[in-house]
Amino acid sequence: MVEDNEITQLGDFAKVGIAVWTSAEYLSIRHNVIISDSKVLNFEAHRWEGEIRDNHFLREGNSAWWVFTEDYYPLVVPFTINLEHNYWGTTDTALLDEWIYDGNDNEDVDLYVDYLPLADGPVRTESTTWGAVKSLFRDATR
Repeated sequence: MVEDNEITQLGDFAKVGIAVWTSAEYLSIRHNVIISDSKVLNFEAHRWEGEIRDNHFLREGNSAWWVFTEDYYPLVVPFTINLEHNYWGTTDTALLDEWIYDGNDNEDVDLYVDYLPLADGPVRTESTTWGAVKSLFRDATR
């Protein structure tokens, strides 16, 4: 589970915000802010269950991808990645389609991204102070 994080990946085009690989059979990604200037979400899993929702995905720069799916292996049955209820920094679906690389862009890609419906706005984030984190580990009997 990846939850309540802010992940920023800038300055190295070879790195991504979050990568979901073929070994990810179950993964929950919720309530995160993920920012990248290369690929915000790189999706390579062809057998995957879980949920990716209530996140804020942000492209930093004109060449960044919101989602990039890999195309170097064929699937027996095309697979749809459910990315509903995430906030993308825009409600312009034409822009989202332009910067999501999936089977709609290349016939050799058997992964498709379903991002509708969009979240209404930025996801909630919790600000936690270092003192609040340390208090979680203090002995409550003192």
